[in-house]
Order: sequence, then C-alpha cells, then structure tokens
Amino acid sequence: MPWEQRYFKGDEIWAEVDEDGEFILEDGRVPMKYERSGGNIYHANPANISREDEAAQEAWRRRLNEREDELDRRERELDTREKKLDDREDALADWESRLKSGALDESSSDADEGSAPAGSGDDTWFDTIVPNDDIGPDASVISVSDEPPASVSDASSPVGGIVEIHTDGACSGNPGPCGFGVTVRTDGDYHEISAFIGQGTNNIAELMAIKIALLSVEDRAQPVRLYSDSRYSIGVLTKGWNAKANRELILETRDLIDEFEDLELRKVEGHSGDPLNERADDLARDAVKAGK
Repeated sequence: MPWEQRYFKGDEIWAEVDEDGEFILEDGRVPMKYERSGGNIYHANPANISREDEAAQEAWRRRLNEREDELDRRERELDTREKKLDDREDALADWESRLKSGALDESSSDADEGSAPAGSGDDTWFDTIVPNDDIGPDASVISVSDEPPASVSDASSPVGGIVEIHTDGACSGNPGPCGFGVTVRTDGDYHEISAFIGQGTNNIAELMAIKIALLSVEDRAQPVRLYSDSRYSIGVLTKGWNAKANRELILETRDLIDEFEDLELRKVEGHSGDPLNERADDLARDAVKAGK
C-alpha cells in the first residue's frame, strides 16, 4: 500500500492509504511514520491527521483576517474623507451664497464658520474654506489675510508657477495652548492663515500647520514647495520615521501629500532671518495669545 504525506499535530508524517487515498485502518487507527523510507511505524487516531499543516492554515486564516480588518479600516477612512469633502463643499456653497446675497463682503472673515474669502476672485489655486472639523473641536480661525505685512514685502518672489508655503507651530508649555501660522504665496498672490487649536503639543501644532496649509491649495497639480523648521514633522511625513504619537494626524496628512503631483517638504532653520519663516512663527505665537 502507498504512503502519503500528511500532518500529525503540526509535524510532517507519512500515513498509509489505499489506492483511493483513504486511510488504511488497523483497529480503528492509521499506521504512520516520520520517515518515508524505513523508520518506526506508529498508529494514530485519524482525526488527528490532516492533509495540510494546521499551523500554516492558522497563519493563513490570521493573514486573511488581518487583510479584512485593513480593508474595513480603509473603508472607514474613505467614509471619513468623503464626509469631510462634503462638509467642505457645503461650507463653500454656503459662503458663496452669503457672498452673493450681500451677507459677506470680500474683505470679511467668518470665524464661526471656520472659513473666510480669499479677497481675490481670480486666485483659484488657493482655497480658504477650512472647516473647523479639519483643525479640531477647540479651533477658531483667527486670521485669514491676503495683505502681506511690511516684514515680508521685500522677500524675493518665488519662481513663476510655484506655490511657496511656510508653516510654523507654537505652544505655550508642552503640552499647553497651541496654534499655528501659515504663509502661502505665488509670484502674484499672498495669503496667510493662523488659528488657535486648543490644548496640544508643539508637534501637533507643527503638523496641523502643514495639514491646513496643504488643504488651502485647491489646485494640487501646481508645483508646491513647503518649508518648515520642524525636523519631526518632515521626518514622520516624508522619511518614514516611526511615530508613536499623533498617528491619525500623520496618516491624514500623508494621504493629503499623496494628492499633490509635485510637492516637496523642505527643512529650514528656525529664527534664521528668513522673513517668511519668521512671519509664520509670529502668526503661530499670536494665535496662541489670542486663544488663551
């Protein structure tokens, strides 16, 4: 009679079978051995002998369950992103409706709605609709402006076609009240955003500054260069650093980064005299003061 490879309690064995592959039984037990040629013959309960390694089957089932859990997680993330997109579209439609009805003028900001007009109807590359849900439950947009202050008026213009962004975060204590500042400009337009985001850490403020800055760029096909003095933020967002904290915010921002066709995050030295970096720092610090 032939011997076929089977598994007995996780070990590879050879069991005696008939021509149809059915077990040969002796007193209700299956002759088996651990070596195909020669070796001692044992007898085992047929219920304990299987065609496949149970450990391998369990590993396969575990991988399948992990894949299903990952798909569920991705579906939940997609639902969340779709809801946020719907909220942004609703906010934009509401703002446009109020603007047309005269409830807003082009120079006003709306902290209650978490949005403000850009001040120029032609700069379609820039989106100032930033719902509070994207910032945090304690957030309030305290400044959205398209007037460059004197401190940055002499800064050299970015190369034509490039969106240049400077971000910074500030925290009074760590953790403590925190906020962020952002400057966004092209060779013809300038915008700045700052917000108090409630209690948090300096790293959260730095990451949130980058996230909101990227959300403000509506045309994501344009080349964007974002400058930050946060080594941590650039590391966890673009260099694969392992992040034990702020994972949800990091993953959301990474997904946002993937939406851009030509985006670079560049590290700059803080307080080194760069007027745009200094302006972002001022905006962040002023946001913290206003929110306390």
